[in-house]
Amino acid sequence: MEKTLRQLIADSGRELEHTVYRNCSPKTLDFKLVSSDLYNWEETGSPERQRLLYKNIAAAVDFPMLTGILPELNALDFRGRDGFLYFAAGLENVRSAIDEGRRLGIKGGPCIFSVHEVLSDVRLRDGSVHAFDYSTGKMYQRGTTLDVQTSLGGFVRLHAAEIEDITFRDQKRDVTPQEYANLLYAFQVSAAVHAALLVIPLPDLSYRKYLAAVLEPLDAPLRERVMRAFEPILYRVTDLFLEHIRRLGAEYPSVRYKVLHDRDRELCDFFYRQRAPYIERNRVLRALTAIPEKVEPIKDYISMQGLPYYLEGITDIIEVDSADEIDSYRKSKKAHKGAFHLSCILFPELLCADGSTTVYNAPPDKKGYGEYELVR
Repeated sequence: MEKTLRQLIADSGRELEHTVYRNCSPKTLDFKLVSSDLYNWEETGSPERQRLLYKNIAAAVDFPMLTGILPELNALDFRGRDGFLYFAAGLENVRSAIDEGRRLGIKGGPCIFSVHEVLSDVRLRDGSVHAFDYSTGKMYQRGTTLDVQTSLGGFVRLHAAEIEDITFRDQKRDVTPQEYANLLYAFQVSAAVHAALLVIPLPDLSYRKYLAAVLEPLDAPLRERVMRAFEPILYRVTDLFLEHIRRLGAEYPSVRYKVLHDRDRELCDFFYRQRAPYIERNRVLRALTAIPEKVEPIKDYISMQGLPYYLEGITDIIEVDSADEIDSYRKSKKAHKGAFHLSCILFPELLCADGSTTVYNAPPDKKGYGEYELVR
């Protein structure tokens, strides 16, 4: 769904002046949001205090609303800052943590593959080849259209006895402006609020687990061959992100940071041990997903927010991420209830040059690889 705040207010039958957005800039009111249509309005006791919630979790706010609670964020200077519509929750807790001198932790960082970047070709013994997008798991049709009815995991389960090989096409040329922005935002927020620790989990570990689960119905030699073919692609992409993180770390020397990724086995093992009491519970596991190959990745996605707590006992944590991660934020908050305070500042998905498709969903020739000046 493509909407603006102005449209969402009008569609609800409300008047702008009866909402908290009456003083928003035209840029914010007309900022294009591409997201699911899951908005509702929160009544706060006064007609002039109605505000929009995304998925009934995070409030839509403009930049002055953020800095009204956290003036420290005036230090942020990325492009588009004043015109974005953000989604935030728990900022009052962040305010009290700063005022009372409690240590803050930040969890942030991007997905490392987006749509159309890595394709999986499943070849059957009859010679037919069926292509899937790795990020979505959906089948490709006519080269670019995604068939939402057929998933890679479902196809492999159905055709396991017929599969001859699975190979990969790596079309990712560099980090996209959206991915770079997610790193930049995390460093800038960490520097602005003087966070004690920024943790950036790169989900190569989760992508590897997803493939391992997809391949489970296949014979061991074929599983091993496919994993060996995938790992050089996965780790080449991870290395792109590690290099950008190193550069941002040098640019923001006041930010202490750690990176979780698949080849740091010591940190990964620590992560799995520390999260187990919160994640490996029937109540949590039952609510994850009905899709078998996504169980282990989702366990990662809803426990990565806890890394500042697992590593250093930090009990005030801000998730600085994309608005698309709001479901992981919600599930993490529920799984870790009572262990730490989890707040969020969620940034909108950026659009590619066509003005209507997110960078995440854009084809490779529209992703703007290397065009980081778009977000600086």
